[in-house]
Amino acid sequence: MKTIKFGFLTVLIIALSTSCVESSKKYKALLAERDSIQLNMSVVQESYNQTIDLLGAVDSGFAAISETEKSLKMEIGLEGNSAARKQEMAARFEQLKSVLDANKSKVSKLQALLSASGNKNAKLAETIKRLEAELVEKTASLDELQLQLEKKDIQIKELNTTVDALNTDVKNLNEETTKQKNTLKEQETALNTVHYTIASSKSLKDAGVVTSNGLFQAKSVLGANFNKSGFTSMDKRELKSIPTAAKKVKILSSHPKDSYSLDVKEDKTVTITIKNTDKFWSVSKYLVVQK
Repeated sequence: MKTIKFGFLTVLIIALSTSCVESSKKYKALLAERDSIQLNMSVVQESYNQTIDLLGAVDSGFAAISETEKSLKMEIGLEGNSAARKQEMAARFEQLKSVLDANKSKVSKLQALLSASGNKNAKLAETIKRLEAELVEKTASLDELQLQLEKKDIQIKELNTTVDALNTDVKNLNEETTKQKNTLKEQETALNTVHYTIASSKSLKDAGVVTSNGLFQAKSVLGANFNKSGFTSMDKRELKSIPTAAKKVKILSSHPKDSYSLDVKEDKTVTITIKNTDKFWSVSKYLVVQK
């Protein structure tokens, strides 16, 4: 129809050019219409070439998928495939998936070309419909093939290796975290552990906790080699008071006097009440009480 129209316009233009009756304005309008028709024909030709190329590429892609898929199914049935062979089969399957994805993209481009033409090309519409059905079929077929590969420990083996490695990393991380927590807990316990002993003057001397420095010199408390076995260890955060079971006591170790009090109970015995925990143990973590 466009060819006929073009021929008619050409004849008309020739006739008008030889006629002195028609105005130059109408002549220019006809020339513009002719150029527009030629431009549309060029666009149609370009669209046609693109469509043919896409159709050929899609058909080639489906053919390659069918051939490789058939080959892989035969190899899956064989026994004793080596690890290298399994790896090669997994790579070929990945290529199949890539070709299928490329075909999906090409079919989408064909749909766009059909839409641009106003859906007037019935033959192209029919072809695209066939290709869409084949895409659905090949997708389902490759999904089934993937399941068969996984049953033969192909491809899924790499996934399991990744999962095992991840689980190992998580396990190591958990162990390291637990170790760090335990270390912090031990450090915290050590920082908050204090010791006290309540004993007679003789017992303290025998244990080396108190050392005499001569008649006119003060006694030394907690020397370098004192015996720690007679001390009771406690968490200072939980130690608020210390019953001495004695009616008279004397604190020999160094502790700020305003951080504690000596309270006489109903049975006349003395209890050491710690009023400020951190301050009480700030000078020494060892409390020496002579009774």
